[in-house]
Parts: sequence; structure tokens; C-alpha cells
Amino acid sequence: MEVVDRLLMQPHAITLNGEVRQVPTIEAIILQLLQKALAGSGRAWRALLKYQDFADRRTERKLKVQYVDNEYTRAFKKAGRGKENG
Repeated sequence: MEVVDRLLMQPHAITLNGEVRQVPTIEAIILQLLQKALAGSGRAWRALLKYQDFADRRTERKLKVQYVDNEYTRAFKKAGRGKENG
């Protein structure tokens, strides 16, 4: 897998909004698939889903957000009610 990782992380030149950028090969592949998928290609959508499955399997940790309901968080929530969001 190290060889695949190295290949997918090698820089690749792409043109995005008229500007040439160096991005990892995997990013260039995903951007191209995304463009095709948004244009209506079912095949590109399926490929993107496979890349997502691959990435999910390779991720060691996933972020888990958990709301803690206690006296402090209730007071914090109550204090924020009187202020404007702006």
C-alpha cells in the first residue's frame, strides 16, 4: 500500500479557474470525477463513491461530536439567548 500512497500523493499540475496549480494526484482525480459527476455521469458518481469507501476504510480515527448536557452547558446556552448573532 505504500507504493499506492506515494503515487496518489505525487504532485500533479492541473488548471483550475484558469490558474495552474500543483495538487496531489488523488485530488486531481477526484476533481475530474466530480466535474463529470456534476455533468450527469453515473459512472463518475460510482467511482467517487468507491474513493469515499476507500478513504473511509483507510481512516484510523473518526471525529465524534457529542453534546454534553450538564449545568455548565445549560448556563452557556442560556447566556447566549439574549445576544444577537451578527
